[in-house]
Amino acid sequence: MKKSLSIQRTSLLLALASAYPLSVLANAGTAQFSMGDVSVQRSATTAPLSSGGRVESGDLITTGTTGRTQLRFTDGGMVSLQPNSQFKITKYADAGDGKQDSFLVDLARGGMRALTGLIGKRNRDNYKVTTSTATIGIRGSGFSAAYRPDGTLGVTTEQDAIEVCTQAGCIGLNLGESAIVSNAQTLPTRTRERASWNPPEPRRLITARNDDTNANGTALAVPPKPVVNTPPIATPPNPIIEDPIVEVSLAYAGAGIKGSTAADHRIYAEGLASFAGNNFLSYTAQSGEQATLGTTTILESNGTAAGGDLLILGTWQNSVWSLGNMDTPVSPAAFVMGSITPVPQAGIAALFPSSASYSKDSATPVFSSTGAVGTLSSASIFIGAFSVPTINISLQVDFATYESLPPETYNITGNGTLSSTSFSVPLSTIPVSCTTSCNTSGLANGFFVGPTAGRAGLSFTTNTAFHALIGGAATFSLTLN
Repeated sequence: MKKSLSIQRTSLLLALASAYPLSVLANAGTAQFSMGDVSVQRSATTAPLSSGGRVESGDLITTGTTGRTQLRFTDGGMVSLQPNSQFKITKYADAGDGKQDSFLVDLARGGMRALTGLIGKRNRDNYKVTTSTATIGIRGSGFSAAYRPDGTLGVTTEQDAIEVCTQAGCIGLNLGESAIVSNAQTLPTRTRERASWNPPEPRRLITARNDDTNANGTALAVPPKPVVNTPPIATPPNPIIEDPIVEVSLAYAGAGIKGSTAADHRIYAEGLASFAGNNFLSYTAQSGEQATLGTTTILESNGTAAGGDLLILGTWQNSVWSLGNMDTPVSPAAFVMGSITPVPQAGIAALFPSSASYSKDSATPVFSSTGAVGTLSSASIFIGAFSVPTINISLQVDFATYESLPPETYNITGNGTLSSTSFSVPLSTIPVSCTTSCNTSGLANGFFVGPTAGRAGLSFTTNTAFHALIGGAATFSLTLN
């Protein structure tokens, strides 16, 4: 009898191994960043979980009073844990098959924020988050859940829709809606109170200047705390983020070079940007596509996320964009990110009945696949005719002599349609030195920030007659309407 039972168990293990390869069952992802007291328990062993550390199916992750971590799963999904949280990866399998995938995790205490990956997109029934009182399923791609001081559970949708279920039944929550779960026997109740996700303490931006390195910049949410005895730094203006680990939902417009023959241009209305110190760790688009950013330099940061007018301008090297198992290295590149306040089309048209002119504020270097680096001229502008609605772009890029390439100026123009607070415009590029049969094409992406569309971010990539592929990003301000 014992032998028969042993054979049955062996057969079952073989069947499981056939259905789920060991590599699929074991590896779940990595800790994209890990700060403070964060540990992982695997079988009977508990060890610190450091940035870059691997997590597996069955792992129990615990954060202490100073601990925070963000986990990136192999399917592109993300989970961020706040301090004093306990989170178990109950069963994870990224099999690339909607019938065999599994994303089953448990939040025992604390709080989490999640963006779903490909497992939830292939089959949403395979994605479940369990808690002591409820199960959270998805119909969308982003939410927060956190235990409240009284032991109840708060849940808030951040992207699309979710479903919250107890033994009494389920309720659906659409974008921005919240619910409270009192106990497992009671139906969740809707509330205007968002889940008590405890984000990192708001970060202050410091602008390093020759005369005053302690000038207060704008935090991502609230006023900064004072800084004492900060030594002067004699460098050009370059805002830096004082503390690590910042997460904020931002729009993104980026332009990059993928080798000598391919450009990269992207815009997303929704996405989660993660910062560590002065570097971006990652950007995850609502679609699930994400970028792990290499060496990042922030050139400008103005406004606040809470005010809907935050703009962050910067560059990065050695970035990798990924969607599923496909990785695309992009270097070098420029980007502009912003916290946009959605303005209905009729609302924008009412703000500017005729048209509005925007002039360049700041810009990144203009990268070229030849290695040359150009500049975006202060003459660069664009005009929005919001009542039509159309966008007319006029950019000027100047290149100095580079190796065997003589100096050149490119006039880049385009016309497109405004869609709510964002736009995507095809470009035509003509070098000043050649006006016949030298016309090449490109693309510009951008978005407006602030409740009155007072500023904008724009990125562009285009082919050129002499400098191959070029790309850059810039911020603009309303100057005339």
